Amino acid sequence: MKKILFVSFVVFLITLVLAAPVMAQIKTIDTPIVAEHVSNYATFTSNNQKVISNQYGIFITYQYSAGDASYLNIIWRLARSTDGGKTFTTIYESTDPTNPPTIETDSQGIIYLIRNDHTEQGRSAYLYRFYPEKDFKNPTITTIPDAGFSGKFGMILDESRHQIYYAKHNPMFMFTIGLDGTVKRKTLINTDGVAFANYPQFTMDEHNNLYLAWVTNKGSNANYRSIHVIKSLDGGVTWRKLDGTTLTLPVVADETGPTDMLIFHSELTGSSWLSSFIVKNNKIHFVYNTWDLNNGTWIRGPQYYARYDLTTGQRDKFIEGTWKGETLAISNSSAVCATDRADTQSPIYCTSADKDRRMVTLVSYDNGDSWHDFAVSAPFPPDPQFPALNNDNYENIYSIGGYRSITSDGMIIGTFTELSGVLHDARIHFFKISLNPSPTPTPTPTPKPGDLNGDGKVDIFDYNLLVTNFGKTGTARFSPADINGDGKVDIFDYNVLVGNFGLPAQAGK
Repeated sequence: MKKILFVSFVVFLITLVLAAPVMAQIKTIDTPIVAEHVSNYATFTSNNQKVISNQYGIFITYQYSAGDASYLNIIWRLARSTDGGKTFTTIYESTDPTNPPTIETDSQGIIYLIRNDHTEQGRSAYLYRFYPEKDFKNPTITTIPDAGFSGKFGMILDESRHQIYYAKHNPMFMFTIGLDGTVKRKTLINTDGVAFANYPQFTMDEHNNLYLAWVTNKGSNANYRSIHVIKSLDGGVTWRKLDGTTLTLPVVADETGPTDMLIFHSELTGSSWLSSFIVKNNKIHFVYNTWDLNNGTWIRGPQYYARYDLTTGQRDKFIEGTWKGETLAISNSSAVCATDRADTQSPIYCTSADKDRRMVTLVSYDNGDSWHDFAVSAPFPPDPQFPALNNDNYENIYSIGGYRSITSDGMIIGTFTELSGVLHDARIHFFKISLNPSPTPTPTPTPKPGDLNGDGKVDIFDYNLLVTNFGKTGTARFSPADINGDGKVDIFDYNVLVGNFGLPAQAGK
């Protein structure tokens, strides 16, 4: 009989492990408002980083005023929070012909900001350096000649090489800039094929290898055509395909050129846009969405997840259709992914929005093999002034972007624009998700039958005591193993113990 009980107990333990939930409780995404009555393009767009965190707080950039029809007189701001994102204070404001600037920070807390003059007359970009010893006031501004006349641009800091990489589109030049503002190198990345390059986007891996991706545009109703990526192992001096094949620059930007194209050839008839990408443990992860032309109308398709192996250069994971966890699904044309680049065990977190107008975050603990629910916000109400924003083909949560890293205090952070039916009457939101468990009071343990040895747990030691006394009889509760008090230690006592196994118990009960 004892042997039978042992086999039954082993089966019970296996079942308990298999039935354990994959995920902990879904976390909350906080979405405080930063500013109201702002431009619809306040956080344009997710291809560059406009949110950072360092030892002096959280910093964001955004476009406050849309300016005029010629994209002049645009008011942009750099804002700072010292209370974890609850409130933001404007620390710098300027009026220029630019989209929201992109920002980075180094280990000393210096803020590096680049804005682009996207008028034909300007044709320059500008590097701003904000220093903590100046309380981030009176920045040092350096002109980057011939780096402007572009509304789409991106930047990333390579602190290991003491330089910044900045790229602008059409034609796509990349500038390697020293932290003192000196332009070290200007590189023509690509030339036009049947389409030209748009929306440069950077990331780096844990070995400080650099990756540059872009979207192409045919300049017609085809809109965005394809997505491509190249990598550099030497700080942008030379470039390769994902599998290491050497490339000679400039390359043709589109599918007629030699670079890795991240979409299927069948998707070239639609419109594909790269929302976010990140590199982790020899895999490169892409989040992109597609639109299909149906009888002259563009219909928004799903947000896709694709993964490529950096040894073979081949796609080895693709989620076709809805990208989701257990209950949360992503359905938005922008997203941002974050991880702790230095920690190979750090999960990958990707934040976007769903069809219910909620912010959602999915997490992968296995480098993209599987995705799970992680966090969700409260839904944003529909806008009665603009019903079109409330159907599946439009979005009132727009331009979701964020910090590529996990903050030092364990948060995922970013911004997005909540569109309004009234032109230029949008709201900008900050969002944050705490990765640390919330402190909760220790509950008073509820007595659980089965704690035979009185150590506050129902575990293997209690099981051993029951098996040792199995079959014995006496007066009621003659032994702690007589759990139900019928004067016998039998299968009924065994069932009670197994039913409470692993649960906390109050000692002595």
